[in-house]
Amino acid sequence: MKIPTALLLAFTSLTFISCQPTSPEEVLTAYLEKANHGEFEEAAKYADKESQSMLMFMASMTPAADKLKMMQQTVDINVVTADTKPDVAYVKVDLVLDKKKKSQGDFVLKKENGDWKVAMGERFNKVKEKEAQAATE
Repeated sequence: MKIPTALLLAFTSLTFISCQPTSPEEVLTAYLEKANHGEFEEAAKYADKESQSMLMFMASMTPAADKLKMMQQTVDINVVTADTKPDVAYVKVDLVLDKKKKSQGDFVLKKENGDWKVAMGERFNKVKEKEAQAATE
């Protein structure tokens, strides 16, 4: 009886491990799904250390009623482009909320302890650089 239980446990563990997002696109998709549903603590699992503190702040400041609304919205994420290098990835996505609000975003992911993590600080720096370039043109 112990052998089937051990096999079931091993299979369940392998299934769980294989379901974990590993590519930059998968990590970003999981992050955006959680963040856009108001699950900031869960989204923090896919973020770098710097971004985790921002997400925890958002979790503490977002009223429960707003989180409930966020949980009920539909979120569609489509990867447009991904440029992956050994330790950094640049991913552009289309984001559709409730089948009507559409935005496009550029995200930066970095390797942290061997895993891809969303680096929101890097994203904001990239947005600021683009705005500064546009202002000088």
